[in-house]
Amino acid sequence: MFDKPNFVKKILVLFIVFVVPSVGYFLLKTGENIYKPLRVLGPKEVASTFHKVKGKEIPDTIYHQVKMYPQEVKNHVFLANFLLDSNLAANKESNEQMARLVHYFSKNPEVRFVTFSANPNYLTDSLKTDNWLVENNDQLILANAAKQQYLLNEIQIDSVANTVVPSRRFVLVDNQQRIRGIYLIKNRFNVDSLIEDVKVATVEMLRSQNKMK
Repeated sequence: MFDKPNFVKKILVLFIVFVVPSVGYFLLKTGENIYKPLRVLGPKEVASTFHKVKGKEIPDTIYHQVKMYPQEVKNHVFLANFLLDSNLAANKESNEQMARLVHYFSKNPEVRFVTFSANPNYLTDSLKTDNWLVENNDQLILANAAKQQYLLNEIQIDSVANTVVPSRRFVLVDNQQRIRGIYLIKNRFNVDSLIEDVKVATVEMLRSQNKMK
């Protein structure tokens, strides 16, 4: 016997799963703002140049940009983290979370991942992939870059004692080297929120590139 209520429910489920995402993608590609733009973090200043919006001149803004990053991530959205001390448990947790994110975005050519490590042993070679880069450098150099460029202000540096209190946060950087989010990964909700922000940053990049064509 034909069960009409169940049939209608199935149709609605299929519509939500397959049609709604397609409509959302179409609206994004056609320029409709159906998502909340990400903040640009860090200091900023008003530039002497202008751009036009609906015929009105709007002053440009000069945003804080990171300067230290591998050239392979230039013009890409990338996620960075820092391994600055020998805390095995904390480093293991950071590596596992990064590996999860790398796997999730493995088919997205616009997203890259960078781990800055004060010691090669903090991240084993077996974890590296084509889109997950590892930059090894001196602990104090990395700590200062993390604090000053990547805005990880909770890092504490004692250059006399040569010690560092690290940060376990992840930093989202867009294709213009601007910081768009800083995240402390503690549970699945934090990771899911970060994943959505990476998607938004990627969409913003693609839309800006389309406008330039």
